This record gives sequence, structure tokens and C-alpha cells, in this order.
Amino acid sequence: MYRTPKSIVLLLSLAAVSAEPMLANSIVNGSFESGSLSPWFQNADPPRPSTCSMTYCEFWNVTSAVSLSGTYSITDVGNLELRQNFGPIPTSAISQLGFWALNPNTFTAIVGYELFYSDNPNPSLYLNFFTATLTTQNWTFIDMTQSLAVGKQLVGIGINGSDRFPSTPLPRLYVDDVVLSTVPEPSSAALVGAGLIVLAALRCSRGRCAGGVPRP
Repeated sequence: MYRTPKSIVLLLSLAAVSAEPMLANSIVNGSFESGSLSPWFQNADPPRPSTCSMTYCEFWNVTSAVSLSGTYSITDVGNLELRQNFGPIPTSAISQLGFWALNPNTFTAIVGYELFYSDNPNPSLYLNFFTATLTTQNWTFIDMTQSLAVGKQLVGIGINGSDRFPSTPLPRLYVDDVVLSTVPEPSSAALVGAGLIVLAALRCSRGRCAGGVPRP
């Protein structure tokens, strides 16, 4: 009985590995381990507040007081938005989009997020704004993937603190490990190479090999 040469089996295995998509995080400084906010920035496009609405408000800043991983996270007090822009990414190519949030308060808090698309990157309204409820004082993963619009190009995300007045203690929020995982398309060359390897294996499986080398 004919057996496929081990060399062909190895090549098939390599082709399968090379064709497997690799995830890439499109967020820069998502864990804030640089010790600074950049390239994140305070989004002050109306109606998003440019100043603190209450005397106890605190702009987004990097802190080492608490973190999910590494040394740093970010924190704010009040309904301010921190945003990061990037090149257009088809929503169909996004496998995961989200961040971890911590509510250190003794009451339930709200965390918000906003999605920005290429057809309207700076909307004058909260067009794609969503909220999630933090009911515990543990780190909670906020999955934004489910909120992505089909058939659009994502160009930015915003993360919003909450406002609760009156409140004691203050409505502080911590955020860490923001991720935007994308699946790149395999290159044409890799696909062609994998196809040739598969074709060679098929020819050998039909007895058209000599010493593991395909015969014409």
C-alpha cells in the first residue's frame, strides 16, 4: 500500500501552520506600560465634555495604584472620554475588541464606550455609544465586539468614565489592557505555495512519486 512520504507530510503541516491567521493588537499602549497616555487623548468634541462637570472630576491619567497586569492602568472621575484613533479596520476583520474595567466604589457604576467609523469619524452626536454596568469591585472584561457595526471601517474607540451625583465615595474608574485583535488575510504567495504543496501531495498519493518526488 502506498504511503505519503514523510517529507510531504511535513510540508503539509508547515503549510497549515503558515496559512493559520495570526492575531495582531491594533491598539497602541493598550496596557499603559509606557507610563503615559499617548497616543490616547482627551476627546472634547461636542457634546463630549471638555472640562469636568463637577468639582470632584478628574481627567484620565496613568496610575500605579492598581493594575490588572504590569505596573500601570488609567483612572478618571466623571464622564470624560479618552480616545485613540488608528487606520481604518474592517469590522469583519476584528476578532476581539474590549478592555478591562474596575469599579472600586461600594455602589454599582457605569462605564461607557464609543465606536468611531470612517464614514463619520467625528460625529456631533453620540451615534455609537454603549454602556456596561459594573456590579462588583473586581476587574471586569467589557466586550465591545458585539457592538461593532457590520460592513464598516473602525477608525477609533473612546472609553468613558461615569458621573453619579451626589455620590460617596467618588465615582472613580480604572481601565487596563485594551485590546483590538485583528485577523490579517493570508498573503497570496503563501496561498499559492500551500496550494502547490497540496497538489504535490495529491499526485504522490496517486502513485505518481518516485522516492517522494512527484513525477510529471
